[in-house]
Amino acid sequence: MSYITIASELLDIITTVKNVPSAYLSEVFWYDPGYTDDSGFPYACIINRWGTEEHLDTATNQALYRFSIRVCDVNKDKAQTETTIRSLVDEILAELRKRGNLQLGGVADRMLPFEITFWWDNGAQTPMRYAEIQIDILKHYSID
Repeated sequence: MSYITIASELLDIITTVKNVPSAYLSEVFWYDPGYTDDSGFPYACIINRWGTEEHLDTATNQALYRFSIRVCDVNKDKAQTETTIRSLVDEILAELRKRGNLQLGGVADRMLPFEITFWWDNGAQTPMRYAEIQIDILKHYSID
């Protein structure tokens, strides 16, 4: 399993949300774009955070990978932006929680419980609203 494989599976899950007409997700990136033009909001992107490995015994190693799914919107109407971000987080979490997605299509043993963070960037003329869904992905590796 690699970061590319995990990111690809997460991208497929988020793209499913993008294809739901009520989700209003304009763009999906499998990397943090840093910037998109006005037509690219709201967007979601996948961010590689870190990975760690723990030796359990002579037969199995446990690897833990952390990814974040960032959702971003910009709108002069703060209430509308808040509603959009919360709705998109709900849609993405509902898709992640589906039984078939909990193992990322067989790539992982399981996704661990999520952690969500919300924040504003008020430094720009038009405020940006962010949410990040942190995902820890567990995988056991056998030693041959």
